[in-house]
Amino acid sequence: MNHKIPILIVGLPRSGTTWFGEVLSSAHNTHYVFEPDNEALSPVAWLCKRDIHRYPYLTLSDTAVDYQQMWRAVIGGNRWSWYANVALGLLIRRTKSHDKELEAYIGEKTGLRYIDKNMHRVGGGTRQQPYLVEKHSFVEFLTRKFLGIGNLSQTRQQVILKSVHAPLSLDWFSAHFPAKVVLVLRNPFSIYASYKRLHLPDGFRNLFFQPAFQRDLHLYIPHLGQTTFTPNPEDLMAFQIMLIYKVIESQIAKHPEWMLVSHDRLCVSPHKDYRAIFDELGLKWSETTDKKIDELNKPGKGFDPKRISQDQPHKWKTELTLCEQETITRWSTIFNLNDFFQEHVNLK
Repeated sequence: MNHKIPILIVGLPRSGTTWFGEVLSSAHNTHYVFEPDNEALSPVAWLCKRDIHRYPYLTLSDTAVDYQQMWRAVIGGNRWSWYANVALGLLIRRTKSHDKELEAYIGEKTGLRYIDKNMHRVGGGTRQQPYLVEKHSFVEFLTRKFLGIGNLSQTRQQVILKSVHAPLSLDWFSAHFPAKVVLVLRNPFSIYASYKRLHLPDGFRNLFFQPAFQRDLHLYIPHLGQTTFTPNPEDLMAFQIMLIYKVIESQIAKHPEWMLVSHDRLCVSPHKDYRAIFDELGLKWSETTDKKIDELNKPGKGFDPKRISQDQPHKWKTELTLCEQETITRWSTIFNLNDFFQEHVNLK
């Protein structure tokens, strides 16, 4: 049996969670699971998130039976059962054209449609009917088999999970599963710049397409005085970054036990600060971890976690226009997040 409490690393997309997960997984006797709730990679997520958003918003009053089953299987399964799940994922993403079909399905599911052939630009959805669920009967059959056996054989290793799709349901997750939650927080200017650089559609996901979010939207932006709200298209990316951070802020207030990590500060002295994090999480430091940090501290591009760490905190200053910076600042002020970023994210 596994007597070690799992570690869940969470943050917004492009907030440094992959770098963080790679370093933590260098610790001895760990089992690292990369984005188990990403339906573009994991058949279990593809199956169990059919009825919810890609970034599900869940509170303690919400139920999500399939989503809960997914996490139970991920946490309780052994590494070989997870490798089988990853192998099944290759069947779903077997061709480049099918990758596009899957991405279109995810976008349509979240209330948006793609308006260019490269799936980099999105607009409002036009469908009046529910989105079309992809049918892969054989993959679904095998995935259900995995869900059925996932809890039978637990690993003795320290399980480390990494997600960029769960920040809106952390309170719900903590109520259902014992885990050490680690929130990696990055300044919104850098996140926005990364979305822009990589043309990421995740920057435009229609978060408030979810009925539960419509129900609670007034809790995060009460001065709007309405239950439905859509910002101007040019503001959408900044708006949704701030909306996620506002929900994170509200969850943090109820969970002082969660660990908060500033990606910006970690980039300044990674060896020293990672050692302190390892100690707090009960992970064993070794030369392997030192080598991993040095290995990742090199030029990289795209989704490669390699980066010159010292360059990251201020890189956005050369990538964002003055207008974009003003938009981000304006929405940070609207959501009353300036003090939050100053305390938990920005360099001191």
